[in-house]
Parts: sequence; structure tokens; C-alpha cells
Amino acid sequence: MKRTKKQVMIFGISMTLLWAVVFSIILKSPIGILLGILFGGAYMGTIRIMTGRMQSDFSDDSENSTDEPTKTSK
Repeated sequence: MKRTKKQVMIFGISMTLLWAVVFSIILKSPIGILLGILFGGAYMGTIRIMTGRMQSDFSDDSENSTDEPTKTSK
């Protein structure tokens, strides 16, 4: 299952907001919102790196698959 960039962005933003709410409830102060945004941002960054690696793997596969039919047609 391949995710689009828009799905990853929406997921990352929702996770950031979720962590902001969780930390603000745990710490019972506005500082928790900042911590949550930082934590969510780091989480989103790792997801983007992971999906970026997966997408590069997929693009390598698609390049190989497009080369094969042209070789057989010649």
C-alpha cells in the first residue's frame, strides 16, 4: 500500500495535534502544547524519512520494470 504525500502530511499534522493535547493534559500547562508540537514534529519527520525511503525504493522498481518491456520489444 503506497501512501501519497498528502496522506502523510495529514497523518503527521493530526499526530502532532494529538501529542500536543496529550502533553497539555498530562502537564496541565500551555508548555505541554509546545512539547507536544515538538514531539509530533519529530515523529512526523521520522515518518517522512521512512516513506521517502520507501518511495525511492518503489521508484527504482518502476524504472526497472519500464526498462524491461523496451528491451524485449527491440
